[in-house]
Amino acid sequence: MTDKRLPAALRGRVVLVTGGSGFLGAALVQRLLTHDVSEVRVLTRNANTRSSANTLGPQAQLIVGALNDQSSLRGAVRGVQVVVHLAAMKSVALCETNPTEAINTNVLGTGALIQAALGEPGLERFLAISSDKASRPTSVYGLTKALLERMVAEAAGRGSADFGTVRCGSLWGSPGSVLDRWREAGRTRSDLLITDPEMTRFVMHRSEAVDLILEAASRNLGGAILCRVMPAYVLADLAAAMAEILGLEQRVTGGRAGENRHEDLVSETEAPFTKRSGEFFTVTPGRRSSGTVPFSSMNAPRLSRAELKELLTRLVATSA
Repeated sequence: MTDKRLPAALRGRVVLVTGGSGFLGAALVQRLLTHDVSEVRVLTRNANTRSSANTLGPQAQLIVGALNDQSSLRGAVRGVQVVVHLAAMKSVALCETNPTEAINTNVLGTGALIQAALGEPGLERFLAISSDKASRPTSVYGLTKALLERMVAEAAGRGSADFGTVRCGSLWGSPGSVLDRWREAGRTRSDLLITDPEMTRFVMHRSEAVDLILEAASRNLGGAILCRVMPAYVLADLAAAMAEILGLEQRVTGGRAGENRHEDLVSETEAPFTKRSGEFFTVTPGRRSSGTVPFSSMNAPRLSRAELKELLTRLVATSA
């Protein structure tokens, strides 16, 4: 979205953002607060986090509660016209070792929120945030997000509100990401750990993810999944650039459980149900569309090592 104004579907609305104190949620809340929404509510499990206290600002109404607490959910959605659901257990590694908690949060929690939202008569729009790992899931995290997408599609047939999903890539420099771990290695002067140098991953900046959410809010998705073309990188190139910037040695450790060598934004099985329009893909599970070719980090436009080094230099400078 090149126009930074809010879509009409959000102007003057009461918006609930679950997970709004997190890395992406806080950026979305800030964008909403600088425009003419009526009210922004943030459902968070911990109102004492640094993000809640310092990033969101006094205009955001913090609601302390969990996705498995029906009472808090009913209170959070009361009088809301738009729900943006970002709250999730996002760590691939933690989801692999704690699948029950991942299911409770990402699947059952989403189901509870959908039920609460459907019970709100003024609801106009429900957007859930998913991941490229849902397209061809091999991890617990990816599986939970794939189920989230299907649950949202199912809810689209119940009631008058528009339901849809936004499928994002891994966010550049987010907490717990490989770049976050490498920055910590720079501070401790330890080796730069690399799982699989041949891996490819999409690049999505936080501001681009916010833009994509706002783009989705301007559309009637009818249960569909909206994603967009993203560039990708080879892990070996990213590691070489980071090692040069930080002056560290590299060490290959091998792939971890649940990890794909390449990520799909639109998988081979989804392609017949997908329409591409410019830079956007719209995936409609169960409904054949005009069809497109699969889109993977393996065949996406690649960032060069020089481009990656420029991005990393800025990232390291801002975190110093």
